[in-house]
Amino acid sequence: MAPESTRSETAPAPRWTAVALPAEHGGWGLLLEPIALGLAIAPSLSGLGLAIAALFVFLGRLPFRLALQDRLRGGFYPRTRLAWRLAVAFGMAAMAFGIPSLVGAPRPAWLALALAAPLGLVQLRFDLRNRGRDLVPEMLGAVALSASTPIVALVGGAPVAVAFAAGGLIAVRAFSAILYVRARLRRARGLPSDRKPALLSHALALAAAGALTWSQLGPWLGVVAFALLAARALHGLGLAPPVRPQVVGVQEVVWGVCTVVLLAVGYRAGL
Repeated sequence: MAPESTRSETAPAPRWTAVALPAEHGGWGLLLEPIALGLAIAPSLSGLGLAIAALFVFLGRLPFRLALQDRLRGGFYPRTRLAWRLAVAFGMAAMAFGIPSLVGAPRPAWLALALAAPLGLVQLRFDLRNRGRDLVPEMLGAVALSASTPIVALVGGAPVAVAFAAGGLIAVRAFSAILYVRARLRRARGLPSDRKPALLSHALALAAAGALTWSQLGPWLGVVAFALLAARALHGLGLAPPVRPQVVGVQEVVWGVCTVVLLAVGYRAGL
């Protein structure tokens, strides 16, 4: 067997897209939905800066994981060098946009960030063990990304209770979406699938939307949005025929956009 250094030198040059762009397309929705909602509730330049910083943190996750995995294995490949460079570049870009945007941020925004950061670190630990797509790290990552809503809204001047309520709505949306997509994909592949957790999560999400609306922390259109999501889950896990995973992904992006639009209009117009 060739020495490690020889294999490294003869390895083909990696494509930067394979190192820089996450393969899990659903993660983009989990990233962009909370950012969009936070900006819609309380738009501001600081909020936009934090949104861009969050995007660079999201992009830096894959190259940082690849570089660290290679380091822990004791290897150094052309991919490793590119991964470190991209991780550093994305990290510096995130700090360049994030640090100035957080200057003068209210304390609740820092609290939301402090609560989200450990969850992201736990997800990274699962990633390093190639278990990032397990249910637990997916849920933890969804909560961490959902914190973007209150953070962005708070730096824009939104009331604390409203900002955290909106973050809670986007978090339960992410929870229920993850369970639904996992069940739908198993069904599409002809594998046994228990639809009860997904349907129960949608029922709880609808109840949460109703409770926040009753307490005047959420919009009525939020109830409409989660009622539509629950109907989609009943149909998708019941009467709908199996479809290709790509179709499920596209459909979920559309549902995510519709949900954010309804919530944003509801908060902005008081509906």
